[in-house]
Amino acid sequence: MTLLAGSPPWDLEAKVYRCRWRGEILKRGAEVSPVEIVNMNNNLRDDSIAAALLEENESLSDDEIFLPSSDDESDHISEASEVPSDTDVEDAEINIEPHSDDTTSTLQPFYLGKDGRTKWYKSPPRTNVRTRAENLITHLPGCKYAARHKKTHQECFETFFTDEIVDIVLKNTNQKISLRMENSTSNSTYGETDKAEIKAVFGLLFLAGLFRSGRQSLIDLWSNDGTGIEVFRNTMTRQRFSFLINSLRFDDSSTRTARVADDRLAPIRDIFEIFVKNCQNAYTPYEYLTIDEELVAFRGRCSFRQYMPSKPAKYGLKIYALVDAKTFYTMNLEIYCGKQPDNSPYTVSNKPFDVVDRLVRCVSGSGRNITMDNFIMSYETAENLLKNHKLTAVGTLRSNKTCIPLQFKARREEKSSVFGFQKDITIVSYIPKPRKCVHMMSSLHHDDEVDPESGDQRKPSIITFYNSTKSGVDVVDKLARTYDVSRNCKR
Repeated sequence: MTLLAGSPPWDLEAKVYRCRWRGEILKRGAEVSPVEIVNMNNNLRDDSIAAALLEENESLSDDEIFLPSSDDESDHISEASEVPSDTDVEDAEINIEPHSDDTTSTLQPFYLGKDGRTKWYKSPPRTNVRTRAENLITHLPGCKYAARHKKTHQECFETFFTDEIVDIVLKNTNQKISLRMENSTSNSTYGETDKAEIKAVFGLLFLAGLFRSGRQSLIDLWSNDGTGIEVFRNTMTRQRFSFLINSLRFDDSSTRTARVADDRLAPIRDIFEIFVKNCQNAYTPYEYLTIDEELVAFRGRCSFRQYMPSKPAKYGLKIYALVDAKTFYTMNLEIYCGKQPDNSPYTVSNKPFDVVDRLVRCVSGSGRNITMDNFIMSYETAENLLKNHKLTAVGTLRSNKTCIPLQFKARREEKSSVFGFQKDITIVSYIPKPRKCVHMMSSLHHDDEVDPESGDQRKPSIITFYNSTKSGVDVVDKLARTYDVSRNCKR
């Protein structure tokens, strides 16, 4: 026997089976009948014994394991003909480093990450195994009970904007109106409002967004010369609508100063959390979801307003969103508030790892896949989703991640791919064009398959899957901008 160090666990498992079986035959010699040999072989295939052998095997060091040599360990590098490059993951491209002259690494069955600890085996795991637990969908997609029997538009609207939200707005708006009425005499225009009128204001705002007139002058919308919208005039007067818009409040202004001292999101915290909860109670997403940032345009006064030059709005409030990649339904939202005040009960970590961990709790254990960009994706994030939430992850990797082997950055032929495998996670390096490289990581894919539909581009299936599921949040952001319901104001 020869010493084989660093073999993948799935190879070691099969070889340990053979060694144990042969050893038992040699030990018992002629005492073993053909029937017993068959029974021993069947027992060694039992899942419980296989798991025990693998656990015992993994506890041994590489120097303590002597196994037959294998000739099937090869580097999975796929090459393609030279054609113009066109890839949808330009944001993950990096400059390629010069090729390393270290020939020792080519003889090893694995690549070693820059951190010196992370091993990526060249051969993929076995495929003739039972379906992985994280790939079993436990909740069928579709409407939940709270929304299943809604028939009209109004019923659907009230599924998300419940009476609880309307009551909060009504109470605090009337509180503001009471303060303003002290200096007014017209009760018809400046009097208190009720629940029906608050819903009418919401309806007119959404109707203006539907007509893409959210920023249009109210005079134009209420015009009676044929250019205005009749439903606006039939609902309420322009003066009343303007007064209610200026009086809308979402929290108690008398206690706001004290609450803001502990929570920078205090003015909308209650309504925001209720709305997100309603979104989660109404729908079960499909198997693929996306996590990304979106920017709600805002140039007013706000301590956590962000500048993001890559976004269309440039300035606004940054929101992390979890969105169904198929239906573009928003499952979860988290507003980035920056650093909360000291000793605040709302203090949370804003690291991408922790943001993802909080966002996916509403789908934890459901067997979904999460697609992320290189700002959020990391080896630690993929591992955490798999072990603690039973969710898979696919995403691009930045070149400075220490888990990436140096061989994955080396100069290679255009349209070629290099794969690295662990038991649960796969990485791939793809060259879309000269001196550019794309790094991807997936806990959903466990092979070196190249998508045949990509033609001469020879893109790995991981990349084509990422391109098909990455746009969930971007589509929601685009729809929100197209049908914007916000009005210009001084707040």
